[in-house]
Amino acid sequence: MPPKPHILSFDTSGPYCAACLAVGNEIIETQIEEMPKGQAEELMPICEALLEKHQLTWRDLAAIGVITGPGNFTGLRIAVSAARGLGLALEIPVVGVSRFEALAWGTEGNVNIVLQARKGYLYTQEFSDSATLAAPCMVPEAEVVDPLTDINISQLIENTGKIVASNLGQEFPPPAPLYISPPDAAPAKPTGITLLS
Repeated sequence: MPPKPHILSFDTSGPYCAACLAVGNEIIETQIEEMPKGQAEELMPICEALLEKHQLTWRDLAAIGVITGPGNFTGLRIAVSAARGLGLALEIPVVGVSRFEALAWGTEGNVNIVLQARKGYLYTQEFSDSATLAAPCMVPEAEVVDPLTDINISQLIENTGKIVASNLGQEFPPPAPLYISPPDAAPAKPTGITLLS
């Protein structure tokens, strides 16, 4: 019987660094460090320490999971860029998992994941038995009757590892940050060409 794969998942979508080591669907250890900034400097040391603690190296990993959002703009780019770089260097699959998917994992029946967005708005996505029913969207708070979904960071990152383990062997596109909100700054309007006589 082949050994179960080692999977490392991490998340910097909020004011923290979270990393989780799993063997197949079994969670070995989860580490969460609260930090409003500095994730770019701390993410790799946290992951390396977690591997070393369990006598593992990067080369022992079979796959990497990463939370893609929605969340902090810079934080999402830190984690996704790190995951993609590691996947290329180690030649292992990298699976992007949204906060919606991670929070819905293991639920039964219909569930609507509701997350805080900008002031006056919420992010929502509906699931049925953990499968998506519609694309995520941002809507005014007044249009949502479901309460905000509790974000347990341990659950978020551990479910990410379980999702990766359950989908090993499938083809996945490179992960990309999940941005649902429109950009704050609109591109400049073209002004045309002024000919000088």
